Amino acid sequence: MNLKQKKTEFRDRVRELNSEFDYLAYLTYSKVIVDKIGSLKEFKEAKTLLLFSSLMDEPHLKDLIYLALEMGKKVALPYTLKGGKLKFLQIDNEWEKNSTINGWGITEPNENIYKPIELNKKENSLIVVPAMAYSKKRERLGRGKGFYDRFLAKNRFLFSVGICFDHQLFDSLPTGMLDTNVNMVVTPSTII
Repeated sequence: MNLKQKKTEFRDRVRELNSEFDYLAYLTYSKVIVDKIGSLKEFKEAKTLLLFSSLMDEPHLKDLIYLALEMGKKVALPYTLKGGKLKFLQIDNEWEKNSTINGWGITEPNENIYKPIELNKKENSLIVVPAMAYSKKRERLGRGKGFYDRFLAKNRFLFSVGICFDHQLFDSLPTGMLDTNVNMVVTPSTII
């Protein structure tokens, strides 16, 4: 079995585990993850936060987004571009009403209202990275399009935090040379 087939099989396994996860647990454990991220030294020191609007099988970050905005941090959410690239648009408290849903069902800020954030290598910046699964070695299994792998590879100065539910954390994952690990993984029960 080649790497692509192994990843597909693993994603199918994670989808099956996700289907057994109820909505109340999703909300409860999302709050635990948000609280853990909010207490991280790296979060508190970051001037810029790159976050994301969650899909149903990902930890819910809306509270973290609003917390960061209340703290006066620059907050940006991803906007997908052709060619498998991401740009992050700096948002404000009105972001939810000024967003649209893209072809993958992901809520994105309106690029006609919000402008790309300027990242400063000298400034503490943190990115919270979505995934279908993470490993205890901080490996990441995304959805297979490579958006975040490409972005992280070009922006290695960002402190990257992967988040997932406990059932999405594994000892190891099928990964290749183009897959990018994160600096830290946060689940409801652990920080790695």
